Amino acid sequence: MKKSAWIGITAGALALVLGGASLAVGNYVYTSGTAVPCAINEDDIANKPEQFFTPGSGNGPFPGPGWEKWVGHDISEWWMIGVPYEAVTISVAEDINLSAWWITPQNTNNKTVIVTHGIGTSRRDFNTLMPAAMLVKDGFNVLLVDSRDTGESTCTDGRHSAGQEESDDFARVADWLVQEQGLSASSIGMFGVSGGAIATSLTPAKTENISAFAMEGTIFDFNAAATREVEYQGFPGFLWQLSTGLSTAVSTV
Repeated sequence: MKKSAWIGITAGALALVLGGASLAVGNYVYTSGTAVPCAINEDDIANKPEQFFTPGSGNGPFPGPGWEKWVGHDISEWWMIGVPYEAVTISVAEDINLSAWWITPQNTNNKTVIVTHGIGTSRRDFNTLMPAAMLVKDGFNVLLVDSRDTGESTCTDGRHSAGQEESDDFARVADWLVQEQGLSASSIGMFGVSGGAIATSLTPAKTENISAFAMEGTIFDFNAAATREVEYQGFPGFLWQLSTGLSTAVSTV
């Protein structure tokens, strides 16, 4: 066999090996970087509208000393004591239900806000209950929702989709408020916290039943955020692009 043929075969084999390795790394980054708990975080289980607390040391939403400042912080002034609320279940797709609290203050201004939590948490997290309480104390009705794959909502695949599937769900939630609760679209808004803000920014494009929205701690540079997440996992930052290619390939199959 000619030398050029051997070189071609060797190069082809090397390309296959490297391609397989890239897919394997991309798959690991994708599955680990997008994973969310199909459950309530242990430190949030006892939290509810009328009484909620900050997490203990080392249990903040993300690693790092920045969250330690909240340990032991008294937030009882924001407890929604005596405010009526009920647990509701909203069907957003076949076999997918979202769990929520429908909070209706007696001094309502007849406007409603859908409040969404951050990635990896649930409606029981203090970072979500706090802004919900602020809205309630100003007279807004609040629908505080667990996204799919979190809290008590349906577990589909245990991953978040950077707001894509979540915003589809929240569009159905807004429709539910109009169809089942008899609200007008002009009286419905959204407030998204952190990862929930990504879904919040996308939802108004998917339904005419959202008239206003606000976001806290949203991601403005997704490339930078994804790169830092991959680096936090101990990999070179550029590898998140492999996971993007893999997720695109999977979605087109």
